[in-house]
Amino acid sequence: MGRQVIDGAQLVLLRAYDVPFEGYMRYASVDEESIRRYRLAAEREARTRMDALCAGAGLAPADALPVVLHGDPILRIVEQEQECDCDLVVMGKHGAHLAERLLLGSATSHILDESAGDVLVSL
Repeated sequence: MGRQVIDGAQLVLLRAYDVPFEGYMRYASVDEESIRRYRLAAEREARTRMDALCAGAGLAPADALPVVLHGDPILRIVEQEQECDCDLVVMGKHGAHLAERLLLGSATSHILDESAGDVLVSL
């Protein structure tokens, strides 16, 4: 969608992933090697999804900069917006029902609050 809005713009695709229950695993004294393996599996899945997104959109490597980062998605989006000096953040809003689609999710609301530039939310 971002490519349709601003033709010729540099496109940065971001997938931020978090490892579910990582904090709880540390609290439960799960060894660091197991947590590391769990994180690597999450990273592989995130990269696979990024590759599928690029392929599905017909993007060649020169068309976009794919970025996969570990951490809180809200923080990573804001960081990348600043690092890449983005003029526009395009993000999807997930929701199966019309009522859910009419309300902005918490992540979307945070990005709208924290973003220095414009944000386009695709329903």
